[in-house]
Amino acid sequence: GQNSKLSPKPEAHVARRLVLSPGETLFVNLARSRQ
Repeated sequence: GQNSKLSPKPEAHVARRLVLSPGETLFVNLARSRQ
């Protein structure tokens, strides 16, 4: 699709997020909220 350049593997990105532990998820969420 046209979004292939921005996110070649969205499934992998989602899977990676699911693998994160609760602590890591909180840290990532905090880091993103600051941006």
